[in-house]
Amino acid sequence: MPAPTAADRESSTQTLSIIAFALSIAAIVAPSFVLLPIASLVLGIIALARKPKSKGFALTAVIISGTMLALALIVAAGAALLLGVSVISSGYAG
Repeated sequence: MPAPTAADRESSTQTLSIIAFALSIAAIVAPSFVLLPIASLVLGIIALARKPKSKGFALTAVIISGTMLALALIVAAGAALLLGVSVISSGYAG
């Protein structure tokens, strides 16, 4: 089997970038599913690490998925804080 050429590597990097971008858009549509921005972030970073000629999709995927992941963490922390405050104020000792 012949060794992969530079064009093959660039094509696979573009494919990773597009998949990462699609997952980041899916993370916007379904924000309650936390694995989507994580997967998108990982694939986007891998695509950027391969140093492609065109970085648009990969960079956009990293920005969107990072933002969605941070938003999910803020919402989860806020929910945990509110739940903790409501449990303490109700006097529930567990």
